[in-house]
Amino acid sequence: MASPMIIGGSPSDPGQWPWQVSLQIIAAVEPWHRCGGVLIHQSWVLTAAHCVEGPFYGDVRNWRVVLAEDNLEVESGREIYRRIARIVSHPGYIRTSNFPNDVALLQLDEGVDLTSGEVRVACLPDQNTPPPDLDNCWISGWGETRDSGGHENAMNELPVKILDNQDCASMWLRVGIHVLDDQLCVGHGDTGACYGDSGGPLMCEQEGRYYISGVMSWLINNCSARGFPNVFTRVTSYLDWIYEKLDFYEWWRYN
Repeated sequence: MASPMIIGGSPSDPGQWPWQVSLQIIAAVEPWHRCGGVLIHQSWVLTAAHCVEGPFYGDVRNWRVVLAEDNLEVESGREIYRRIARIVSHPGYIRTSNFPNDVALLQLDEGVDLTSGEVRVACLPDQNTPPPDLDNCWISGWGETRDSGGHENAMNELPVKILDNQDCASMWLRVGIHVLDDQLCVGHGDTGACYGDSGGPLMCEQEGRYYISGVMSWLINNCSARGFPNVFTRVTSYLDWIYEKLDFYEWWRYN
């Protein structure tokens, strides 16, 4: 499996997904986009653990976070830059074929001003959140497009369908990979995420709001193959862990 760009998508309108962030490596001549992420608190970003694993990618000094980004090659003047102060990966994450517990939190070195309207915090579902409208779910990111209709370097978006986990699991079992209950599947593999989209959001509309249902985790090696859906980390399975970390570092729910 490859570590996951949107294939079959189209460019997003500026500000369409104001919680989407670009996670960029700065330990090079020019910064380069590695993964996506989601702002869930003015000081915290949710992403995939595999994006930040290992001694190089796990070093906060090698990263910057870019918010209010539209095109990676065009400076709009709206961009907001932050460094990473802390990386908190799920302790159960293991780099195997099905990437269990593939979720991490990144603490920003300075909180983001949410009053300007340029950036917003994403909604997380909870036990009282109504079931998602499976006919109105989207993914977004700066991943490869493979000349499929999106624009390279622009943030692209794609409407997607969430599959039944049992159906998805049977597809992936053909190549001996087990889809877990703490994961969810999107699409049929011919369109969807690609390299650079890892850690980005799966967003589903619920009563007029978009909630983050998943975090991009893994897919087929060449990004596009019918019968091999994209696999996301299921956010509802990790809410307790997310809130535990936010409470510990921020006293979030006690302020």
